[in-house]
Amino acid sequence: MTAVFWVLLAVYQAVAILDRRQPAENALGRRPRAQTVLLQTPLFLTACWFAVDAGALGRSLVQPGYVLAGALAGYAVHAVSLLVTNGVQHLRELLPALGGYFFRWRDRWNYFVENPVVMGMLAVNSIVEEILYRAAAQPLLIEATGRPWASILLVAILFSAAHQHFLRGPLLEGVEFLAYAVLLGALYYATGSLVFVMVIH
Repeated sequence: MTAVFWVLLAVYQAVAILDRRQPAENALGRRPRAQTVLLQTPLFLTACWFAVDAGALGRSLVQPGYVLAGALAGYAVHAVSLLVTNGVQHLRELLPALGGYFFRWRDRWNYFVENPVVMGMLAVNSIVEEILYRAAAQPLLIEATGRPWASILLVAILFSAAHQHFLRGPLLEGVEFLAYAVLLGALYYATGSLVFVMVIH
């Protein structure tokens, strides 16, 4: 079963990289290609099998403390991301925006209530990717190599390479996204809480 997972992941990564290198008309309106969906389904089911076997999809998903910590950490990660990608020299302009982002949570809630498709896409995307990369690929690689940090880095590279903005965006954004992926892997490794990294994502 482990070999099946790695073969499916390798094929999926290759297809995703080739697909993401194509121009995107509209990231939210873009439909996944049939071959990507046909690959994702058995890959996701295999990843779920490993995640269940490891206990990642059990009661630990219902941990209010990790949900709250994930939401707060998600805000912090977003703030750091804005500072990195916009430059610290723009800190004076960014601080009011970051404060508004943190304290005007009701505006975002209203946006998601009015746009449930967007919320659904974001939720499904974070759940699927975290199960695939953090709950399945990362522990399997750590078990196979015995090298946690090298495994976290390799899985972060795979995760990043499956995203279009990593492959097509400016170098600084790519480095920032890879650092974000490493952070998610390190937090999952340290806490063992899948819901924590899902909420951050």
